[in-house]
Amino acid sequence: MAREIPYGTPRQPESYVRPRPAMRFVVPAAIAGAMLLAASATIMLTPESWGLRQMLAPGSVVAAHAIVETRCQACHLGSGANREASDARCLRCHSSATSGTHVHSAHVAFGGGDPAKGTRREKPQACSTCHVEHRGRHAELRDVGDPQCYSCHFKSLAAHPEFAAVKSAAREAPGVVFPHERHLRADALAAYAKSGMSSAPVTQAESACVLCHESERVTRDLQPLSYERHCSRCHAQELQLGTEPIAAGLVVMPRAIVQRGDNLPNFPATLDEAKAFEALELPLEDGEVRKKTALHEDPWIVYNRAGLARAQEPEPHAAARSALLGERARLSRRLSLSQPLAELDQRTLREIEAGLSASLETLRGRQTALGSARDAAAANELVAAVAAAGALSRDEALRGRSAPLAAAIRKSGVEAKGLTARELEESRAQLLETLRALRESDRSLAGEVDQLIGRLQALTPGETSAEALARVLAQRESDLVAVRDELQLIASGVRGPEAPPRPLLAGRDKPLREALSRAQWRLLLAMVEPAPLARKGGPAVAAALHALWNPCKKCHVESSAPAAPVAAARHSFTRARFAHEPHLRAALGQTPLSCGTCHAGIEKSAKADELHLPGLASCTGCHNAKAVSDTCLSCHRYHPLEAP
Repeated sequence: MAREIPYGTPRQPESYVRPRPAMRFVVPAAIAGAMLLAASATIMLTPESWGLRQMLAPGSVVAAHAIVETRCQACHLGSGANREASDARCLRCHSSATSGTHVHSAHVAFGGGDPAKGTRREKPQACSTCHVEHRGRHAELRDVGDPQCYSCHFKSLAAHPEFAAVKSAAREAPGVVFPHERHLRADALAAYAKSGMSSAPVTQAESACVLCHESERVTRDLQPLSYERHCSRCHAQELQLGTEPIAAGLVVMPRAIVQRGDNLPNFPATLDEAKAFEALELPLEDGEVRKKTALHEDPWIVYNRAGLARAQEPEPHAAARSALLGERARLSRRLSLSQPLAELDQRTLREIEAGLSASLETLRGRQTALGSARDAAAANELVAAVAAAGALSRDEALRGRSAPLAAAIRKSGVEAKGLTARELEESRAQLLETLRALRESDRSLAGEVDQLIGRLQALTPGETSAEALARVLAQRESDLVAVRDELQLIASGVRGPEAPPRPLLAGRDKPLREALSRAQWRLLLAMVEPAPLARKGGPAVAAALHALWNPCKKCHVESSAPAAPVAAARHSFTRARFAHEPHLRAALGQTPLSCGTCHAGIEKSAKADELHLPGLASCTGCHNAKAVSDTCLSCHRYHPLEAP
């Protein structure tokens, strides 16, 4: 009979009867941990392949950078824990290719006006010093605290020095005759309503200001002044008088202009059109012609005035022509590099790389030849450029022109251990004129001539040859590193070889294109050949100039020198931002509204060159810690719009 187990006697568990190893969970746990660690390391080291960098980052990037959030190499150099934010990776999107506007040296040069000063800082300021990322989608990278500025500048608006333009009593050169006093008199105020400029009678001078100085919504500043919009209602009838009679042999007629191939705006383009234009507007009577009706910026008058002025005073025109050649070369180069590197395709990047490499080879050769000599840089560099131009030229006349120029520069600059700023500009202008003639005589030398023009534009008074060369060499080396870094990003797959579908800095090159267009038009005028009978100048040419100027003389200053472009109402504070619109809104609370609150005495001004700038005291009355913002960035920009 089987033994019965009494109630309450416990049964032994299976593990007691058949014991198992005590460490049976350790090995699987270790394997799982090793796999997890390997996976984490893989994600950390190659986050772009997994698209998981966002959850491992110290924080989200701003919304504008979200598109590259999972591609660390778009912003960082190095690998793993050694990755650091790179200025080169910032500039590839935020700065035009090789423009140098967003580096610290450009800020220093912009503030001090000395391109060499910015390169003397031992440790340049990194972008991440002021612009801190990974602080969330809605963080504002442009919000930089004043302490960043205090490290180099004064520590409050109260300590701000008086504006340089006010301190120096600066004057403008607007190129027009405009007395504010005449345009704010009672009879002028009455004329504004009659002409349609104002829908209601204007009874106070203060109200007349805004008829011409109109606000612009986008920039929140004042619109540029326009003849058609602001002047023509009162002054158009004066142009109907036309010019005074001029001897026909002293001017270039429309058919001759067309035959020369000079394309003028709003002007006949064919010989038939030019013939009809002559019959209608330039009838010939007793050997004289008179433009019956003048237009504002009349192309025929402007063209012939430029030719006559060149015949009357050739030297100022030669200097102006040389300066314009240099300006056109500079603007053309900047326009060709106006896109950021991240927008350029692989083929374009390769072309820029080849060009920079060739430029560096030339610069290093010059540096080797120069050695460590410290001398009057501008003078020696000019002499070297003259010698290079002479060596290039196959024209004996041009070679003959180079020798005395080099001797004069050597005597005034090298022997005296330096050129003054004026001597530098005069010598540079003469050499630019020689280079222009050299390029026109032999088009195959255009590349070498453009390099010489670039060398001349880089010269700074007071800088030694070695310093100037080292500065340019360092800039070119930095440009080459940036271009090769962009090519490396293409090679590693961070970006494609083609340009992105949407431009990063759309419209940024518009001011450059406009400036280049103006420079090309002014250069065309500076190169106008006068009519054969006018080429020797003299009293007859002076009389013809005066006759052409008759419709223009009421508003424009008569001069036989190259006419400066009209530049009324330009910004006087070149290193600060100022928008009139918010200040005009603030002035609405005053009784009455008056521009004279800041521009005292403007209503009595008789000359257009008087600025009537307000001093710093007019700012501190409102801008303080208790009222309106008084931070540095309220008025100043750190990065210049263009490299100095």
